[in-house]
Amino acid sequence: MFKKILLLIISLVIALPLAGCEKKEADFSETKAICELATLKCYYHNTSELKQDSSGIGKWFGNIGYKKAWIEYDGIVKLGIDASKVKIEPNGNKVKVYVPNATILGVDVDVASISEAVSETGWFTKITTEERAETQKKAQEDMKAKAESNTALLSQATQRAKDTIKDYILNVGSLIGVEYEIEWMVDNNA
Repeated sequence: MFKKILLLIISLVIALPLAGCEKKEADFSETKAICELATLKCYYHNTSELKQDSSGIGKWFGNIGYKKAWIEYDGIVKLGIDASKVKIEPNGNKVKVYVPNATILGVDVDVASISEAVSETGWFTKITTEERAETQKKAQEDMKAKAESNTALLSQATQRAKDTIKDYILNVGSLIGVEYEIEWMVDNNA
């Protein structure tokens, strides 16, 4: 609801200067802000593991070199469209809109949510700070890979962007007295 109200306010700000003009033309320059409103945020709870088996003679003497750690964490994956690739081409009451497919815009692991590592090590073996950092990096990459493979989620993000852009175009049109017909185009270069 908040986004629809914000969308209406942005549309009003754009259309008000046009209210006193003889020839009314739409200004779709706020498309980037509109696309940012359509960003979809997904919350993930995941785990990451570090594992290293002992090797050589270490196997026989107290499992020297063996280490295993397990962490849990939460994170947010942002999905949306690249607003710079959206093209809106008005022609009378028809508008061609080119929208790229949604992609992953960002992955943020909530560092505060990372659990204390549950770890197990062999004799004279420690889990280093670098290994902990590598495990966190792996967690972030894993979260991104899971989101990228979720085609239903990416499709939902694309549709959400289209719906938001459509509402924006129709609101601008109603403010200047034009009923727009929208044609969605595929841009193979996007």
